[in-house]
Amino acid sequence: MKNIVLLGSNGKIGKAFFINKKNNYNIYQDLDYKLQELLSKSFLLNNNIEFIVNCIGSTKNSSFFFHSNFFIPLSIVRSLNEFSLYYDKKITFIHLSSIGVNDPYGRLSISKTNLNIDQRFPFDFNKYELSKCCADFAIRNFLANNEKVRTYIFQPSVIIEKKSQFLKKVFFFLLLFPFRLSSKASPPVTKLEYLNFYFDRILEETTTKNLDENDYINTLQVYERIPLNKLFPRYKYISFLKIPINKRNLYRIIKSLPTIFPFSSFKRILIFLSFI
Repeated sequence: MKNIVLLGSNGKIGKAFFINKKNNYNIYQDLDYKLQELLSKSFLLNNNIEFIVNCIGSTKNSSFFFHSNFFIPLSIVRSLNEFSLYYDKKITFIHLSSIGVNDPYGRLSISKTNLNIDQRFPFDFNKYELSKCCADFAIRNFLANNEKVRTYIFQPSVIIEKKSQFLKKVFFFLLLFPFRLSSKASPPVTKLEYLNFYFDRILEETTTKNLDENDYINTLQVYERIPLNKLFPRYKYISFLKIPINKRNLYRIIKSLPTIFPFSSFKRILIFLSFI
């Protein structure tokens, strides 16, 4: 059986990962060991660790954003680089990031952001997205030439479950919003089972066959586009009571909304709903 270090095992994604894979792999969780112990050279070597899966992340408490979303991934990277200096063993590192690092709420796009030090343009990052972006930047830079570490950066969208509180909040917004959104709108969402499917692809090494041997870091945007009528089946019954609005006018509303609470929350929900 393959040996995995799982970080963030007490969170929603970490718990789902463990439940889904505990019968097929030896999983060492940060519920049972201290983080420093799990990342130590002796632990990685003695337990023949083949994968490190980082699901640690703070999404609600801004005081912990940089500690959980940046400093911990940076510590993992430093431990992997140090381990690589002493041993020839290869390890696969899977890091859970976010499509928010591409600034979708500022550029109305989930296309990869190409950073260029010779060009400056504004970002509409909040602290969560900024902390995730900094972690991705550090991982790419510190592990770029490490041939002993195969790195996968997962960039999921909003993680949804069967009884997702986020979807309840969005549906309540749709009830109050006076305009009818296009039936072609397909927001990017990430179901837990879809995310687990991507984990399985890496753990079973079905993805690496198609990758360049010198491409040590791979970024995967992990989401599905699901039409509004499938996300919210009841929306079709209330949409007839709404005023039609085209894409151009919708974007005008989005750009006109201020970035102060609660308008900032309305703006982010509208952007999420308006991806076409």
